[in-house]
Amino acid sequence: MLRRVEDYYVRSIVEAAEGRAVADRMMEQVAIAKTEGRVRNMLPKFAGFWRTIIPSVIEAFGVVSWLHTGLPQVLYIFLSIEHLVTQAIYNYKEFNKNILAWLGVSLFETIVWIVWRTIPGLGAYLELYGGLLVEHTVSENILQGRAIFSRLLAQSTVLMTAIETVNAFFLSGTAPVFVRLVGGSVLYTAEHDDELNVASTGA
Repeated sequence: MLRRVEDYYVRSIVEAAEGRAVADRMMEQVAIAKTEGRVRNMLPKFAGFWRTIIPSVIEAFGVVSWLHTGLPQVLYIFLSIEHLVTQAIYNYKEFNKNILAWLGVSLFETIVWIVWRTIPGLGAYLELYGGLLVEHTVSENILQGRAIFSRLLAQSTVLMTAIETVNAFFLSGTAPVFVRLVGGSVLYTAEHDDELNVASTGA
């Protein structure tokens, strides 16, 4: 009888210990799941950041390089790279289909920037805003797979154009090149972030 009682208590202790071990393992798994969940929630934010900063740096570097060299082909090359990278990031399936369209858009934008440099005063920025408004309208429609002029004067297009026009004033200023590159990249990031939202939602 005493032996059975001892066996009972020993078994109870063992089962309790095993239960605690199982509970500990379950808590570890819960902690791991929470950590993985937080990581998964953070990944889109980091991905979105890099998807906007890469085209932004390319565009800022291209404009500043053109302003310093005066070579329009430099601007055209960087704008073409920026547009193709944007297409690859936002809608890679349509990349091959839209290469020629992006090269044409880049040429148009290059001309808009060149004309901007030839006009004095406020008129230069009015010309730049108008030209970039057309370019951004076409670019959004290409990214969305729509007809080139199917969606005009969208709120997102007006906002992106305003940001880039302000950025032109900053990039052409007298601040050190590095400061203009960093500041210009930040402003372009704001522009491309809006473009990312448009490409993702179609808004």
